[in-house]
Amino acid sequence: MSLRASHRRPIEELLGTLCVLALTVVLTPSASFGQSVPDRIPPRPISVTPAFERALTTGTREESGRPGRAYWQQRADYEIRASLDSDGRIRASETITYHNGSPDELTSVVLRLEQNVFMEGARRNRRVPITGGFNLTRVSVAGQAAEHAHPGSGYYEALTLLEVQLPSPLRPNQSTTIEIEWSHVTPPAPTFRNGNLDGDVFAVAQWYPRMAVYDDLYGWDMTPYLGDGDFYLAYGDFDVELTVPAGWLIGATGTLQNPEQVIGVDGARRLREAASASTTVRVAEASLGNGTATWQFQASNVRDFAFSASPSYVWDATSAGNGILAHALYRPQMDAWTEGARYTAHPVRTFSEYLGAYPYPQLTITEGPVGGMEYPMLVLQSGNSARGLASVTIHEGGHQWFPMTVGNMEAKHPFMDEGFTSYWDELSAAALWNEAEPAWGANRSYLGTAGTEREVPLMAHTDLVSPYGARALAAYTKPAVAMGALRSVLGDEVFLDAFVCVISR
Repeated sequence: MSLRASHRRPIEELLGTLCVLALTVVLTPSASFGQSVPDRIPPRPISVTPAFERALTTGTREESGRPGRAYWQQRADYEIRASLDSDGRIRASETITYHNGSPDELTSVVLRLEQNVFMEGARRNRRVPITGGFNLTRVSVAGQAAEHAHPGSGYYEALTLLEVQLPSPLRPNQSTTIEIEWSHVTPPAPTFRNGNLDGDVFAVAQWYPRMAVYDDLYGWDMTPYLGDGDFYLAYGDFDVELTVPAGWLIGATGTLQNPEQVIGVDGARRLREAASASTTVRVAEASLGNGTATWQFQASNVRDFAFSASPSYVWDATSAGNGILAHALYRPQMDAWTEGARYTAHPVRTFSEYLGAYPYPQLTITEGPVGGMEYPMLVLQSGNSARGLASVTIHEGGHQWFPMTVGNMEAKHPFMDEGFTSYWDELSAAALWNEAEPAWGANRSYLGTAGTEREVPLMAHTDLVSPYGARALAAYTKPAVAMGALRSVLGDEVFLDAFVCVISR
């Protein structure tokens, strides 16, 4: 079945119900392994939050968690023009067109400045190199300049958040434009989610001011970014131009619009051939050049954009079926990556079978300083072993369904993307290696901790769980085990029908 644009609506309550049911099964003594299971498990009431109660009253949600008759959603479209130099400095400008689909008049808007987690004195829960974060040089709204910390028409930075006062209220079904110019330094590795690897690879993520979400449950999501928590972002279209030294190669979210200009006529031809190839095609190799080259990417109905660039990459590609391209960009010394394009195609195929058709035109993995992180159509990762490369590719590739398609609030409910993906990636990995049974590493990891003082509630906010690996337990392994337990009780047919309907409506 296909995944239409409407499936990108936040449906976290429905998914939460599914996982709470799984936990009920796990915690029910009669459902323990080796014991008989009753024909019917008595239903247990599931409490909902006051925010969800209000949504039921206003009609934006149904009791099932599905969007209601009065559901609405905001949208943010981006035009970004950026340059990246060999020292890792980014200089950029963007125009955001923000569409107010809510019934509310908005007097201000909120953006995320996640590079500010690298500022001196910023609150965070990870170790970071200090870069100074964002340097905002211009902010304007609807063509009017906004002054820093100016009452009524200015903008205010609160570490990783930016609030911009609107010159006039943004009424329902109206749009406004926000223009921002900025610069920042890509943090030196080792770090997380982005980084400069010795001037040879630049993994660039969370690199532009991004609209926070305004939704029917919470209003503006003003959760600060501390390092651990993932994202909650509005969907939109991206038109991005990236200028880098000539001869560099880039892998990114979206579809490359000008391949002949940046990789030549022959490279563009090989790229077209890869779309129907049964084997891996070498599309291009980085080279020394003079001047700069501008790469143009477009992406539709996604909630983020990231890229990776290098003067040393080679670029492989192959078909993942149905016209979908699978790309791998890496440095030649990373020999395990010669299978990277094939590994990238694998989760596109398997997760499409499990959860519905892959919704994007391509998936790219790029090698560099980031251990493993997903963005729309893009996976950043390191490592140079076949098993490790394939494992990370499958897991991060699986995130293209959860959360990239579903769009849940990751920091608040991390089990909905990490836990669900951790369950399905075990099945996908077994299929890649032709193994009869999945390894179920999540089971061993969770059961070795279950019942000890290190176990934390699955529903905990990812920034608030205790240390000692508790975040991985709550977000990854515990919900994956709950999913497996639920499937063993319900049986394959009922489980798959119930789960797939979550994202197919």
